[in-house]
Amino acid sequence: MPAKPFGPLALTLRRRLIGAVSLFAGGMVTFAVAPVVLAATLSVTLGPSSSAPKCDVFAPCSGSVSGSLAGQSGSYTLQLTLDPPSDFSGEQACFMPSGGGINRATINFTDPLMTGELVLNVGQVCFPTDLSIESGTVTIPFTVASSSGDYAGATGTGNINGEFSGSLGGGSTLTVNGINSSDFNVPTSTGGSGDAGGGPSPGATPELDSLTLFGSALLGLAGYMSLKRRGRSSAD
Repeated sequence: MPAKPFGPLALTLRRRLIGAVSLFAGGMVTFAVAPVVLAATLSVTLGPSSSAPKCDVFAPCSGSVSGSLAGQSGSYTLQLTLDPPSDFSGEQACFMPSGGGINRATINFTDPLMTGELVLNVGQVCFPTDLSIESGTVTIPFTVASSSGDYAGATGTGNINGEFSGSLGGGSTLTVNGINSSDFNVPTSTGGSGDAGGGPSPGATPELDSLTLFGSALLGLAGYMSLKRRGRSSAD
């Protein structure tokens, strides 16, 4: 009688291997299609605004700034209501949101490829306390508060970049010209790019496609090994 090609121990080990490969492959496929979040950047250039708030140490700084986005379709609005600085001991004096409240900026993207809205919680605005400085730049920190459309589920922090003319004592006119974030994220399940500049969709990332193909190949291998084992068992 010819010897059996596989003994009981070998068959047991093969069954366990097939089960492990099947579970591993299934896990890989599940991982590949699960929503993930990819980091990218937010970089938006703001066009000329309809008005510019005037900020000085003797009165609150308030006003609404709005205009169109530059270089892409969309618009922005920034609403500021700030209390005068209370501390002039440092190099900068900062206007804080009135009554500890929240100021907000809204960006509406209307490009057909990436449409949606971002609402940003806006923080303090700081100016140099040196009254000899008559112009310069300011950065206004923000946190993404809410989002919709292709940007639904977005998170991130960053700065609204601006410029001022005039001194803190006599009143500084504030203008804004850009919004930037280096940790801006958009879930891939929304179809967003994670890049307000119109970059490629993370859903098309080659690594994810490779994981799917790898998982499918493992499932095919497990099925082939199982059929081959059954054929040899029948021959025995």
